Amino acid sequence: MSVLSRQGRDFRMLTVALCASAISSSAVTALVPVAILKNGGSVTLLSAALAVYSVVYGLTVLPAGVISDRFPRKRLLTVALMMSGVGHVGLGITLTLGGRSPAALLVVLAVVGTAGGLALPQARSLIPDFVNRDELVAINGYLRTILTIIGITTPLAVTVAFRVIGTTTIPFLSASILVLAVLAARRLGDTSPSASRHDGFWRGALEGVRHIHRTRWLWSGLLFSLALATCVDAFVKVAGPVQAAATSFGAQAWPILVSSLALGQCVANLRLRSHRGTPSPISMYVPTMGAALALAGFAMADSLWMMCAAFVLYSFSFSTFDTLWHSRLQLSTPRNLLGRVLSVDEFCITAFRPLGLIGGGAALTALGVGVTGLMAAVLVLVLTTVALVTIAACRTSPAERPVDGITT
Repeated sequence: MSVLSRQGRDFRMLTVALCASAISSSAVTALVPVAILKNGGSVTLLSAALAVYSVVYGLTVLPAGVISDRFPRKRLLTVALMMSGVGHVGLGITLTLGGRSPAALLVVLAVVGTAGGLALPQARSLIPDFVNRDELVAINGYLRTILTIIGITTPLAVTVAFRVIGTTTIPFLSASILVLAVLAARRLGDTSPSASRHDGFWRGALEGVRHIHRTRWLWSGLLFSLALATCVDAFVKVAGPVQAAATSFGAQAWPILVSSLALGQCVANLRLRSHRGTPSPISMYVPTMGAALALAGFAMADSLWMMCAAFVLYSFSFSTFDTLWHSRLQLSTPRNLLGRVLSVDEFCITAFRPLGLIGGGAALTALGVGVTGLMAAVLVLVLTTVALVTIAACRTSPAERPVDGITT
């Protein structure tokens, strides 16, 4: 952990804010489905509640990036955390009153979703300001490992808390944890972006899209990431429970597979602890070749342990790409455009993933897990090959010029 200890007070405060926020968000995410069903809510209300949160979050991320490049990010992060705390208190009040008002519940989740969408570009844009930029990949690896562990352990803690303190108390506890996040965020150094506030909101938003389009490695990487999230990751999320249910463990095997995904993420991110400098495109894309092998192995697996091994390799491969990809975004994107570029990236993934889930379910129904898994493996190989060929073309083309100091 020496890399973490070398960073300054601002980074430690940001880490506290991110961890406290992650604990609260994970607690509410685990609480809402159980609380709705326990209080007599219908499956329709549950699906509507989850849909409201996802839609509001996705719609907030895009404008939040524009705001992030126009106002002090520290203040915006503080506002987002305070808004989330208000939403958690509102959820606690709603559950205390019996949770029988669908409208109140949906409004509360909309507030929490808005806060989450507002906070994400602020947090990701602040990280490069508070760390040694040469160690950013390692820092991101450690942070993602910590947040993954929080994402695993918090729902388990919430499950125990159900029996000890009841569902109505948990939102108030999560709101109190957010107080710690707000206090930490308020102690951050002030890092005001340099984007002009007189460009107009929509013009500012389009400038982020233009920057992505005219930067070849950024444009091709975004399309690559989008294709993976829409087609490949969706297959794993749909096929995993189906294959798990077919094992001798039954449906209870799915949490084991989810733990395998988390293990792969942690191993991948910890492996990057010694990485220094800006990631090269080749170092980002080559590890995804392992995911093709993992998908093929998962499609042909006939035991739970083979599926777990395939999931660990799959998660390791794509987590390596994801950490390196976002680290390169943070290092190579001009500071006054960083919020917009990060928000476009997150918005595209959030918007298109549901389409992949629907398409993945249809493909599994029509073709079965084996054929669909092999198709996903071939798709990964094709996408990675195209990405590497594009990189080679960028390096050899005399017409390609660096934009804003960025090279391929």
